[in-house]
Amino acid sequence: MAKTCSAIQSLVEMAPASAWRKNKSGAFNQVLMSYPEIALKLFELTARKMVQLEKQTQFLSMERVEERLANYLLNLPKTTVDNEITIPMRMMDVVQYLGTTPETLSRKLKYLETAGLIQRFGRRIKILDIDALENV
Repeated sequence: MAKTCSAIQSLVEMAPASAWRKNKSGAFNQVLMSYPEIALKLFELTARKMVQLEKQTQFLSMERVEERLANYLLNLPKTTVDNEITIPMRMMDVVQYLGTTPETLSRKLKYLETAGLIQRFGRRIKILDIDALENV
């Protein structure tokens, strides 16, 4: 069953939404009615995707890049007890996620570092002042 759910999840994530909408034959509905666990998994995946999109919309509505950057850093999982995080993606992906440019990201990271809020070690970042970072 776990293997089936994993395969379903992969299929749903890979298939474009238009592929699901174009199914006029009713075969897709028949599959969902025959296998309710698939329908539940699709519902769960859709709900998760909606939450992610809502968070991303709220995130991008923040006016200042340093505010989005601070929020992003604060929401990354801490790898140690001393508030150290590792950026899990390439900087170009972070740039796209934050809706900015590479130059602006670099300047804002430098700004946070100069202000004493963070310390950088490549993709590893130590948060030095959580309260101040939350108030950026």
